[in-house]
Amino acid sequence: MTFAQNYTNVTNQLSQQINPVDIRVWFLIPYFFGIALTIIIISIWQPKFEGTYEYNDCSNARKVNGKVVDTDDCEKKEGNLAKRNAFIILILFLIIPAIFGGLGYKLGFYIANPKLGAGIYASGLFFQGVRGK
Repeated sequence: MTFAQNYTNVTNQLSQQINPVDIRVWFLIPYFFGIALTIIIISIWQPKFEGTYEYNDCSNARKVNGKVVDTDDCEKKEGNLAKRNAFIILILFLIIPAIFGGLGYKLGFYIANPKLGAGIYASGLFFQGVRGK
């Protein structure tokens, strides 16, 4: 038996032992919880969509190792508050629910497949030990 055939047999046996995870329970419920949390965060924040804000544009300033040395060369500019806050809200609605959904699915996978989850965790610990992090 060649290495490739042996590897194929092992992976086929492992794939038959994996229990499927119900995506409605382990992904969608945490995802909607993340959406609710995002709505709560935005309602507490109460972003404004009128007016402008000032910031320093230091693109033409003298830099050493990527850090601005002379802040006198920075230009004062105004930005649109509505664009900035809309962008922040869009990012919040994409990132927070995705994090909750992904963590929920990972938790469900580890609960449905405890031996495989322990193996994944142990291999992560092993590689962290080898790398020294």
